[in-house]
Amino acid sequence: MVYVSAAGNDESGAGTQESPVATLAKAVDVAKDGATVYVMSDLTMTKSARYYGKNLTVTSGEGGPFTLTRGENFAQQQDAARSTYNPAMIEVDSTAGPGTASLTLTDIVLDDGGIHEGEYFVQADSEGDGHTTVGKNEVPNTNIVQDGMIATYNGVGTITLGEGAVLKNYGGMCAVRLSSGELIMQSGSQIIDDSVADRDKGATGSFGPAGAVWLQGGTITMEQGSIIGGLSADSPRVGRAIYADSGYAAIGGTIQNIKGDTDSWQGQNGVAVHLRGGASAALSGSINGVTGENAGNNSAIWTQFCNFTAERVRGFPMSMGLSFCTSMIWVRIIPIRCSSTVRFRTALRVPRVCSTRGMEPSSWERTA
Repeated sequence: MVYVSAAGNDESGAGTQESPVATLAKAVDVAKDGATVYVMSDLTMTKSARYYGKNLTVTSGEGGPFTLTRGENFAQQQDAARSTYNPAMIEVDSTAGPGTASLTLTDIVLDDGGIHEGEYFVQADSEGDGHTTVGKNEVPNTNIVQDGMIATYNGVGTITLGEGAVLKNYGGMCAVRLSSGELIMQSGSQIIDDSVADRDKGATGSFGPAGAVWLQGGTITMEQGSIIGGLSADSPRVGRAIYADSGYAAIGGTIQNIKGDTDSWQGQNGVAVHLRGGASAALSGSINGVTGENAGNNSAIWTQFCNFTAERVRGFPMSMGLSFCTSMIWVRIIPIRCSSTVRFRTALRVPRVCSTRGMEPSSWERTA
């Protein structure tokens, strides 16, 4: 066990309850494999808590849940691939290959505060020269925003958001970034906003933020009782829920109260779920309260030569000008835009084909 508190000391603290360290970065550095890090107070983080080849749990101590908040002027990080870059609040890494590190969060809040370091919302190159090509310009990776609040790369990590784990107000590309690896959202975990009302596209040439979860390979499993979105229709979460550029999303929880934002990567093409690059997804939970502008390819779910499977879907209204395709026949009735395969394992009940004016938010849910 390692204890961390704002009243602690990284130099003299022993990491005990009586003598805690002061930062999460120090705590994960001194923690042994399999340890639990107990956060004993709210903390403002100004340095990434990056660790290698360990399986750690971070939770609140007595008096929690406590909040870890991204501070201003967050310290830059170095690695061989990106040189100097703007890191996530927590990075789970390993040199021992896939599946050799993990992070479990329970009863704790991470708040990005909508802050981003850097100006460009793009994926940083990992060629080792410290620059990324953006349009016709070579941009230093130090001027590219952080990937996420939590990140793991090269398939090495498993991230588990347990009961009481809340990630909110991401300011960079996403809340959780998976370059392969695995994200498990257990019942009682949430990725939400409560202070971000708009997304920033970034400097000229930027893609914009990806979404709450950004997959490039790997898997996300949303278990029943987990939530991505706003906690009420009056206070929606802004921007996409899941952006999957390859990988697999098993949506058994709830995506709710999501408001599209044109500043997002791919705009409002898939406000709830955007699939590309051979990604696939299966819905056994619910998607509801998806709103956005009724224009072009804007949609609640968007696929590009990918498979989306929904089990026991029942009829729903919609709010956006959206399309569904099957066997190359386009029918303007339900909130999907796709150029691939969409499967439903039970009959869809569509009350009527209607105009897109005056409609309620898109809503999908599993039937009993």
